[in-house]
Amino acid sequence: MTIEQLGSLGELIAAVATVVTLAYLALQIRQNTHATKAASFHAVSDSMNHVNVAVAQDDELARIWVDRCEDRAALAPASRHRFDMLLLSYFHVFETVHYQAKVGAGDPVLVAAEEKSLRALLSTPGVQSWWRENPYAFGPEFRRHVGSVVSSHAVSA
Repeated sequence: MTIEQLGSLGELIAAVATVVTLAYLALQIRQNTHATKAASFHAVSDSMNHVNVAVAQDDELARIWVDRCEDRAALAPASRHRFDMLLLSYFHVFETVHYQAKVGAGDPVLVAAEEKSLRALLSTPGVQSWWRENPYAFGPEFRRHVGSVVSSHAVSA
């Protein structure tokens, strides 16, 4: 075998190795994307579950939640603050889901489920009242999204 033939063989081996390496990297990226989406799903679910458990374990907070989604103004100041903080927690999770959907990192099933929850909450007068007073805690894109949901409830009501 001549030097030229050995050089050509070396180039062929290098090309095959490059293709194999690229295929391996593509596989690793795909697996990493799946793992990242799974971790994101878990983090959002875990955050929402923490809020739900807080309500489930506290009779007073559960009463505040059930009764005052309709009439937030009827709450005493301390109870209103508890209700407001609970909503703030929920809406931060909703904003996270909204962002994940925007960048393609959210699980479509979770995005759809949480969007339904957001719409259900925003259909109540007490939550709408809270939102009118607290949109500053969220990014502009999420504020626009919530505003469109609130507007759609005002039109359909």
